[in-house]
Amino acid sequence: MSKICISGLVELGIYKGCTDSGEEIKILLAGDSHTYDYKTSSKNIINAEAFITNELESNSDLKDVFIEIPYTDRLKKPRLIPLTNYMANIQRKYMDCCNWGISEDKKYIRVHYTDLRRNQSWNSELEILSNIINIEYYKSIGMHNISKLDGFLERLETDIDLRTRLETILGSKEQTIEYVKSVINTTKIPKQINSMYCDKWKIELLKLVNCWVNNTIKDEKIEWKWLLWSNILENLKDEDLLCKNIEEIYYALTAYFGLFMDIYTIARMFRNFRNISNMYSSKPVNIVVYAGSFHTSRVAQFLKAIDFTKIVELEECSSNENCIKLHTKYLPVF
Repeated sequence: MSKICISGLVELGIYKGCTDSGEEIKILLAGDSHTYDYKTSSKNIINAEAFITNELESNSDLKDVFIEIPYTDRLKKPRLIPLTNYMANIQRKYMDCCNWGISEDKKYIRVHYTDLRRNQSWNSELEILSNIINIEYYKSIGMHNISKLDGFLERLETDIDLRTRLETILGSKEQTIEYVKSVINTTKIPKQINSMYCDKWKIELLKLVNCWVNNTIKDEKIEWKWLLWSNILENLKDEDLLCKNIEEIYYALTAYFGLFMDIYTIARMFRNFRNISNMYSSKPVNIVVYAGSFHTSRVAQFLKAIDFTKIVELEECSSNENCIKLHTKYLPVF
């Protein structure tokens, strides 16, 4: 047996457990790097798109795919900018599977949107800021040479509502936590949590939610100072400071505010669905979570909390290689 090198992934985990009724659950966590780029001398290379496709189409058993599709785009072709990553390709390939009517084409695949953050009024100001930080971060690691920072800073001078909203949400640790709690309580998240079929798992998820909201998971290493608007703005206005701290700012904003998507995804993975004629209604048991690695790491935290068996857990081969080496004895997962 040999190993394959999966380009485009920086984390991968395979887990097993059981539903409340004893049915086996298999889970593949694929942590995406959001880029085609990879650096490895390995010979046996397969890209993330091909790897995920092989797993989904290995047999006719129903698979549930939880992917970073914005709720507002669930019935559209994905509009990621730039559209240069394997995740976008998977989104395009299986977008029709967001329609839960059982089709003849791909009756064995059910796709769930997971990203509640995008194109939402409650997140519009954070989304503007995150887009700027993302562009600057990917520029800093050589993925492009684009910058929209000057335009953003000019906008802050005249757009009082944007500036005030960011000052309010990110004004202090207490203000940020208050904002996050209010969002959790007014979105689709409570519905998903209340629909979970195992009360014990619901309790474990709520424990983790409290830790994520209050940023008490030590392994996540999110520094509150990079969630404060005064510190972020100071760096955005100083090229040298931004160059020094952009990775920490990017990580803090992406990881911390990713909790909206992460809570929703986890609850939906383990919930009951209404039994509707000619629609998918069974509990997910063959699950693929294909998302950014910040998100899949949180799913892994939950699986550990509910005592799922970890078959394999891998991180990228070395810094910035953007690839995972997996022994073929673990394949196919489903």
